[in-house]
Amino acid sequence: MPFLNPLDGLIIRDCLSLRRLLHIFQDLAEGVEFLHKQRIAHLDICFNNIVGALAEHVSEHPNLVFGRAYIIDFDTSKQLALGPGSQPAITLPPSQLPPPHGLKHFDPYSWDVYCLGQVYERALRTFSFCNDYSPRIARWCSTTVNMSSATGPPWIAYNPNGSIHMGGVPERLLHHPEMQRRGIKLVAALNPGVVFCSIPTEDPHFVVKVLDLDTEELLIYERLLRKANTPRNHTIPCEIYREGHPLLIMPYLMPLDVLISRDCPSLRRLFRIFQDLAEGIEFLHRQHIAHLDICHNNIVTALGEHVSAHPDSGLISGRTYIIDFNTSRQLDQGPGHQHAITLPPTQLPPPNGLKHFDPYSWDIYCLGQVYERALRVSDY
Repeated sequence: MPFLNPLDGLIIRDCLSLRRLLHIFQDLAEGVEFLHKQRIAHLDICFNNIVGALAEHVSEHPNLVFGRAYIIDFDTSKQLALGPGSQPAITLPPSQLPPPHGLKHFDPYSWDVYCLGQVYERALRTFSFCNDYSPRIARWCSTTVNMSSATGPPWIAYNPNGSIHMGGVPERLLHHPEMQRRGIKLVAALNPGVVFCSIPTEDPHFVVKVLDLDTEELLIYERLLRKANTPRNHTIPCEIYREGHPLLIMPYLMPLDVLISRDCPSLRRLFRIFQDLAEGIEFLHRQHIAHLDICHNNIVTALGEHVSAHPDSGLISGRTYIIDFNTSRQLDQGPGHQHAITLPPTQLPPPNGLKHFDPYSWDIYCLGQVYERALRVSDY
């Protein structure tokens, strides 16, 4: 099939108008209704299974319709004997969206509609963040720009009308001499103003991060990369570009959530991932480094295709790596001796609203949350 833009990419990179977003909603409602009239329940409607056709796709594949949203991945879908309103509940297969209240049995057609509603809600939430009239943009600009150093981050991209393009790549990176020397064509922001990626369909696929010199991230990467050959070091192989403002250039690897939902790894392979993470965190702690933001978004895995695309990087196929040391700390004391610290902002909420934690224990707590979520998503 042709490679089309995922829904997240459409909203973030292209800054859709509300009218176009509602057109996508209509396409999806029509598509789900059509499936149900054929007595087919998709059973895994989610962002990852929705794509859109842009002009460049239509030019290469004339059978596509420009602007149209398409539903993909019928791996867990079912053809049913009865139609909507008559079909009894079934046991739900593994899905990327968790059922509400832990329910395991659902009217399959109603489940599709519930998931579609979740997609709408997330799309509108993402849309409101990516359009410059949103109050969240104003808050983001006032906090991140004022807190950043003179050279950044954030490195902000702008639309032709002067508004902020949250999913865009700033001119200073598009025309950066190192990007041009390496032939890296950055096309979208993974973390607005900070992390950017190259074209997903072209190998080698890179991620470039603008390092914040007001944090310890640069110093931590320098320490960890000096020990890159240590077997228990699970820092992603990467390079630090030092001329001008420091940039981190690394291969794009498979995020843990995507790996689990797409590849459905065996329990043995999942435990290998768990072992890699435990080794990696133990190694950090032996260096008196606390990551402080261990979560699914900061864990990636190298597949064979990544190793082939980056043959000289030192990547190991099947190995799991820890990324993003933006809030990490180098500490004076090791585990068992370090006093509690005030936690930085984290993607996982601390239990019971706690704000002070032994930093090493916090990493272990977060690792446990990652394990639990991975097992839940894997349906083990």
